[in-house]
Amino acid sequence: MRETFRELASEGPVEILRNKGARVRAIPKAEAVEITEVRMVLEGLSAAKAAERVTPEQAGRLGAQVIRHKFRLARQPGRAALSLPQHELIVAAIVARDPEAMQTAMQQHLRSVAKALEATD
Repeated sequence: MRETFRELASEGPVEILRNKGARVRAIPKAEAVEITEVRMVLEGLSAAKAAERVTPEQAGRLGAQVIRHKFRLARQPGRAALSLPQHELIVAAIVARDPEAMQTAMQQHLRSVAKALEATD
């Protein structure tokens, strides 16, 4: 375990506290925004590929994912009103097998996540 924690500490996600053990490193807001901006590019491309390759059976399962997401969002005040319509656009683009719309929808969603992160204290 110690070796694993040392390795994770050297890679960045874990910090070792002397005489206290290890914990997941707190990520500064600026770094969280940068991570989200990178996700915007990578997940936009991945989403476009998913829209090109989705089968009818896979597309049918997406409705259940949106329903599950609604319950998670209910715990975060105000976020559901923004995020749920974005997720519905993502699902619609996949079902339509429209890679351009999918990439745009995913990037717009992650852009709003980055703005929400920037607005936090």
